[in-house]
Amino acid sequence: MTVHPIRFANFTRFMQQWFPTAECLYRRGLLAPQEAALLREKFLCQFRELLDYTFEQRGDRQILKPTRRYWIFATVQAMIDSNLAKNFTNEELCQQFCISPRAMQYAFKEITGVGVQQYIRARKLNAVREELCGPSADPSTIYAIASAYGFSHMGRFSEQFYRCFGEYPSTLKKLHKSDIKMRKSMIS
Repeated sequence: MTVHPIRFANFTRFMQQWFPTAECLYRRGLLAPQEAALLREKFLCQFRELLDYTFEQRGDRQILKPTRRYWIFATVQAMIDSNLAKNFTNEELCQQFCISPRAMQYAFKEITGVGVQQYIRARKLNAVREELCGPSADPSTIYAIASAYGFSHMGRFSEQFYRCFGEYPSTLKKLHKSDIKMRKSMIS
């Protein structure tokens, strides 16, 4: 598939302008780490919607089927997302889909930029954070939520959580409790 060079250059220029702006806001302290992560996710969601809309508008033109690496990524990702509580090994995933470890690793590196295990860890950490920040969550049980997603060593879990989000789970719990109290006082 070929891309028109001028359109690709315009897109590249847009991406190069957007990312430094977001990074500058983060460096100046105008965005907290979690706000920067949310901004990034929001941008990526809108970008995916734009791509989906673009492909819908193609009409009768030929739509190329996804590459094998994309198929590998999509099927393994679906398995991981549906079983986040399970600790998968690369060998188990490869046997499940009859693919080689190298093909799976290349697929994840090409599409996400990280390896399979780093992707699984990031998905689990995001799931824990969503539960801690959720409106119906009981944030007093960080250990229970983390162990439900397969984190058995709380020190390592806390360290990984901090590296990913820039704050410790206990800090997030305190912020969440104060946020709930503030919302209740505003409603009353």
